[in-house]
Amino acid sequence: MIRWEEQPDGNWLGFSGQALVSTATKRDENRWDWEVPGAGKPKGWRNSGHRTDELEARRAADAYWDKWLTAAALKPDLGRLAETSVPTKPRGKPKAAKAEPAPRGADSRRSVELEASNAKVQDLQRRLERAEARAEKAEERATAAEARAQASEKSAKERLARLRDVLGE
Repeated sequence: MIRWEEQPDGNWLGFSGQALVSTATKRDENRWDWEVPGAGKPKGWRNSGHRTDELEARRAADAYWDKWLTAAALKPDLGRLAETSVPTKPRGKPKAAKAEPAPRGADSRRSVELEASNAKVQDLQRRLERAEARAEKAEERATAAEARAQASEKSAKERLARLRDVLGE
């Protein structure tokens, strides 16, 4: 939902949190232009247009923003994925190794869905671990750069002090 604020000139600015995401501007007596430049524009979508009154222009911008947020939220988060991966029935004690017949019907679909969910969770976990490793390396590089900068600053101060001594200041 966009939070709208009317401006002294009569135009409207739409905010999502602190970010400006949309505008509704009066062009003439019967025309209000709306625009949502803050969001991406998927192919075939309009992120701007015009309406006959301010309320309709703001509603059109709200509808576009809601549509965009919904499209951006299609990727499931790790928590929901993990929840759907957990079996609803607790497992019993393991039985002696005995060949089970292949699952059928709903059990088969559930097994495939469970395997797919587990694969997604494992993939997300690997991606998280790689991102954490990259962040750790970046932190190490930043610490090293900071140490070099401090050494350079110290060296520059020493040279400046020697120059002042030579110049007699």
